[in-house]
Amino acid sequence: MAERGALPDSTQLLERDREFDQLASALRSARDRHGMVALVSGEAGIGKTTLVRRFLRTLPGDIRALAGSCEDLIAARVLGPFREMLPGTPMGNADAAADLLIAQAERAAGGALVAVVDDVQWADDASLDVIRYIGRRIGTLSLLLVVIFRTEQEPENARLRRVLGALSGHSTLRLELAGLSDDAVRAWSE
Repeated sequence: MAERGALPDSTQLLERDREFDQLASALRSARDRHGMVALVSGEAGIGKTTLVRRFLRTLPGDIRALAGSCEDLIAARVLGPFREMLPGTPMGNADAAADLLIAQAERAAGGALVAVVDDVQWADDASLDVIRYIGRRIGTLSLLLVVIFRTEQEPENARLRRVLGALSGHSTLRLELAGLSDDAVRAWSE
């Protein structure tokens, strides 16, 4: 139990066991070269990023994790999350970024690669193209691509809706986080 006035333990997951287990199952699938896209969605502040960060902290040593975020900029940084994942690596366009990420997954012999793109509601067109391209080919890769986005901004973002709509089938896992129960909120705040 946290002391009064202390910040809650951000590693504590309340009422997220099912989603955590589904991410772990998707990773097992990726280890068997049946890659998966995990779409983690929910309203702002509901715990999407916390869930994924907690999941990343539990990865076995043979799993490599890369993460990048999209920013709420007036002019979105082209391929920003992928440049963050692979700093210093030249990426001229979406094709190059996709090829680099696929090459990283193919080098994950015996393990797998987990690539996280956070705040996709703010992604530039090129980043969305990479997500869609990889998502449609992921079934034969040792890759778990985790895409995190806010649901309240999805309806107004036609580009994002189009990409998410193209990601379907047995290689796509949709995790829409619901709000915590009153009991969980009380436990978290105590």
